[in-house]
Amino acid sequence: MTRSRSAVRALLAVASLLLGIAAVGCNSTPTAPAGSGGGGTAPYDSPPLLQIEADGSASWVSLPVALRSGSPGTSYDDATFDPSRRLSASVTIDGTLGGRVVCGRYVATVPAGAFAGVGTITMTLPDSTLMLCDLEISPADLNGFLAPIDLALHTTKTSTDVDSVDFYWWDTEKGDWTSMGSQKSTTLDPVLTDELLGTDPIVGVRLDLNHFSRYMAGKAGW
Repeated sequence: MTRSRSAVRALLAVASLLLGIAAVGCNSTPTAPAGSGGGGTAPYDSPPLLQIEADGSASWVSLPVALRSGSPGTSYDDATFDPSRRLSASVTIDGTLGGRVVCGRYVATVPAGAFAGVGTITMTLPDSTLMLCDLEISPADLNGFLAPIDLALHTTKTSTDVDSVDFYWWDTEKGDWTSMGSQKSTTLDPVLTDELLGTDPIVGVRLDLNHFSRYMAGKAGW
């Protein structure tokens, strides 16, 4: 009887050891929750961001730490993000007449009657290869539109699959990115430079905005 109990204890110890090893193995798989330490690539904790290089090649990248909230960050230690590629454009527009702002591959089209009075719209891309933009209007009390403003991302001459792209906006109340979907189009207005568009069909995604914030082209279904 004594030997039998000893054998049982030994078997239980081995089983406990094996379960511990299995648990460690599971936590190292790509679908396991991200840990606080260790090497390797952590799972996405925000929507994968569309990156379009100068040669038109497109890929999904993890959102750089410096761009993960509605406020510009100060951490530039991510090789994906290069602040020297920053683009910005400002246009003063009479809201009763409408107008347009172009910055990189992004275009904001203001319809006539979108807001009362005159406002200066500023669009900023913290990195021209990362399809994330900040939109602001001054004076700030105009940020709430009478007619939706069209935000379009042109993907002409790139390897982007527009069916895989949705727009997300930074919800300051939730402190999180919220999907807004997108409209796929092959008939976007030719508002970018001839060097970029040429005579190719103009394709991309677009979205109606009733206010300005931070927006990104992220992977659909995240």
